[in-house]
Amino acid sequence: MRRVRSMLALFLILALNAAAQEESRPKVGLVLSGGGAKGICHIGVLKVLEEEGIRPDLITGTSMGSLVGGLYACGYSADDIERIVLEIRWDELMTNKIGLDKIAIEEKRYYGRWLAELPWDRGPKLPSGLIRGQKIMELIRLHTLPFHGTSDFRELPIPFACIATDVGAGEALVQDRGFLPDAMRSSMSIPTFFAPMFTDSLLLVDGGEIRNFPVSDARDMGADLVIGVDVGDGLLPPDQLDSPVDILTQSAMFTSLKDTEHQRGLCDVLILPDYAPYSTGSFLEEAVPWLVHKGYQAADSLRPQLRELARKAGMGPGPLHVEGPSVPDTLKVDRVEVRADRGLELASSRFKLQHGAIAVSDLEERVDLLY
Repeated sequence: MRRVRSMLALFLILALNAAAQEESRPKVGLVLSGGGAKGICHIGVLKVLEEEGIRPDLITGTSMGSLVGGLYACGYSADDIERIVLEIRWDELMTNKIGLDKIAIEEKRYYGRWLAELPWDRGPKLPSGLIRGQKIMELIRLHTLPFHGTSDFRELPIPFACIATDVGAGEALVQDRGFLPDAMRSSMSIPTFFAPMFTDSLLLVDGGEIRNFPVSDARDMGADLVIGVDVGDGLLPPDQLDSPVDILTQSAMFTSLKDTEHQRGLCDVLILPDYAPYSTGSFLEEAVPWLVHKGYQAADSLRPQLRELARKAGMGPGPLHVEGPSVPDTLKVDRVEVRADRGLELASSRFKLQHGAIAVSDLEERVDLLY
């Protein structure tokens, strides 16, 4: 009996000692900037971090950085995220087009006939964005499904926060709680391209408008050491400002670009992938492997600095095994309620879902029909 007690006491001492060491070691923050398609470079960086045994203690991201960072915070590996990105049909995702086979019979004759469509509210109005973001929201919802009930993003496998811009206040909004898909989608609401998001009465657009590289926010979350990956554009020289749109875009980004210079100085390891010849809008199937490679190449060139950071943080060496989340194939539906100002009967007939188990793919198809 005395021996058993001694063994238990030794076990408790070792457990407490391990917990104390975990608590006292420096925390590593990973910061992923916005940059449109260039943000695919983040995946290559994650591959190198895994090879070096570096698992960040927290992640912050903006725009495309919030998509990659949010998925990684949910437990997906770099290879998982690369697979997801490779399977995306970018033409559908970036245009919101729905296949003709999913268009109701009464609407087929009108679908795709018009050069532009305007919303109507007691008269024509300009749309708040060219794309509502239905397809990209579907993508985010599907892959974050196991965490839809997690309202505090600090409780994800890796604590996470993403940045949006509060249009009403003209300030960066740090989103570390709420509905994860909404937070990730609002961080990607590029003005005039994706429609803005309304969350808790706030009108939110892309976080890159104010803070494209949220290093200070990672510090505020408790990061002692920061690995930052910046794929944002700098200022164009005057001879490359060829159009009024170029001039207007650069003028609108002054605040963010100035902030990025400050944020870069807060990094312990700063990774700057060379993404040429691709750019922000290069959402092309052939661009994905190249951008992943360029991210890997940039991080690979900084392995000595990454290893030193890992040593300080008590991480590594050796490869890190990342076990991805389990996304269910079916869901249990307790209640189906259709709300509509008009066309309630039509909406109900299209949805056609009953109580009980339902395949996630069937649910997505019905949502597309409603959309």
